[in-house]
Amino acid sequence: MTDWIEERQQLTDRLKQLNNFALQAAKDNNWPQAISQIQEAINLCQRCPQLGILHKNIGLIYARKGEQQLQLALKLLPGGPDAVAAAETLRRRLTSQSSTLNQIH
Repeated sequence: MTDWIEERQQLTDRLKQLNNFALQAAKDNNWPQAISQIQEAINLCQRCPQLGILHKNIGLIYARKGEQQLQLALKLLPGGPDAVAAAETLRRRLTSQSSTLNQIH
């Protein structure tokens, strides 16, 4: 029984480590590393209790990656009402997602 408990604890520790590394990589805009690490955690987890959090985090990572690409595209657009509206929507989303991502552990 002790071996099973130790194995579960080691798995939990590894999942937390991968999740934290992925979140840090996302903060550093290192998208390939962030996605790779969170995907590794999901694969290790299978049906563990942390699976929901890991899936939420990978979704947030993909969203932030996409928003970064959108920011770059907006810089290349000519000015106008459409560009201003898109930039404002992006600003609101970035603000709310940054606070969400900072709360995840």
